[in-house]
Amino acid sequence: MSVELRPLRRDELTLDAGIAARALRDDPKTDKPENVAFYRKFDFTVVGEAAVLGTATWLMYREPRALPIP
Repeated sequence: MSVELRPLRRDELTLDAGIAARALRDDPKTDKPENVAFYRKFDFTVVGEAAVLGTATWLMYREPRALPIP
């Protein structure tokens, strides 16, 4: 079996950037402490905790802001 590697096209990079931007725009939720630290780097704050299917989950929020258009 062989695998062909190729450079990403610009439209593929834009799609990935769009997915990342949408994830950071929406109010995130996570059950992993390391993700809380990640989101804090983008000015999110923990606004609550909830048990989801018995798992502690942190709810986060940040003030809306404009995102750069790629």
